[in-house]
Amino acid sequence: LNANLGDSAGALASYRKAVGVYESLGAATTADPGLQRELALASQRLSEILSATGDTREALAQARRGLELLQQSTRSGTSNKSVAAADLGRELAASYTRVGDLLSATGDTSGALDHRRKALSVMETVAAIAPDDVATIRQLGVAHSKLGNQLGNPNYPNVGDPAGALVELERAAAVFEKALPAHPTNAVFRRNLAIAHSNIADVLLALKRPADALAHQRQALTAFESQAAADPANAAARNDVAISLSKIAEMLDASGH
Repeated sequence: LNANLGDSAGALASYRKAVGVYESLGAATTADPGLQRELALASQRLSEILSATGDTREALAQARRGLELLQQSTRSGTSNKSVAAADLGRELAASYTRVGDLLSATGDTSGALDHRRKALSVMETVAAIAPDDVATIRQLGVAHSKLGNQLGNPNYPNVGDPAGALVELERAAAVFEKALPAHPTNAVFRRNLAIAHSNIADVLLALKRPADALAHQRQALTAFESQAAADPANAAARNDVAISLSKIAEMLDASGH
């Protein structure tokens, strides 16, 4: 999820070592909320790599462990007074999101939806505390997107509510559209906005609004192409362009072009 060297095996070994170090310090059973939080975050990172390497079962176990530890840490307060309430809230929301991702991947869409709603609720609280924080803005928008996709994006496991999905995905787009004038060079915001438009297109197609869907997907493509041109070495950006082109081709084909 960040700029990286692509060494998943090295990352996996390093995160396992981190978890082991915290466990050796008694972080799993300590009354120290700060130490609980550190183990929770290490477990979360380990879960991400496990998922990326195909071990969904252990990834879910680590994600659930991280969520439980963060819940405990949040309830008992933090021993590190420099950690703001907004930081803790973002970490808790990210943990709900991670468990939701893995529940969705394993077919538990109702469980995933519950975690999506909890993540969004936490982020709405955080946004009231730190509305101009870049990390808060991104997570709030992503929380709307994740909930929208889970509600009714046909390209994701969903509960069959495309109308509800459209509302949440439009809210996600609005978060990033509002933020970009103040952060015009933020590449993450631009990509997240493009992804929101692409997801909106998916849902509009399911709602039998092909012309509107195509317009949103073309907006997404323009943004993806701009990011790929800005960094030719960015493989993820090229992949975004390819996916968007493929979706536009399918829409055109379906409409007889």
